[in-house]
Amino acid sequence: MDFSTFKVYEYAIDFEATGKRIAELMKTHNVKNGALAENLGVTEQTICKWRKGQSIPSIDNLIILSVLFRLPMD
Repeated sequence: MDFSTFKVYEYAIDFEATGKRIAELMKTHNVKNGALAENLGVTEQTICKWRKGQSIPSIDNLIILSVLFRLPMD
């Protein structure tokens, strides 16, 4: 691969869209912040930050979220 043409910004993760999707999934599946935090081994504050688009889950937590909410990883 010729990295001189690689554009990182095209592959950037949209924090806001990710947070909205997590919030939507939690609402649909009636999952509370505390329950999700406990299952992922993070704090409720971390879940709130994800939902607000202030941060995003790690790759490991994204995989766990996909399993918990039965989502494909694509």
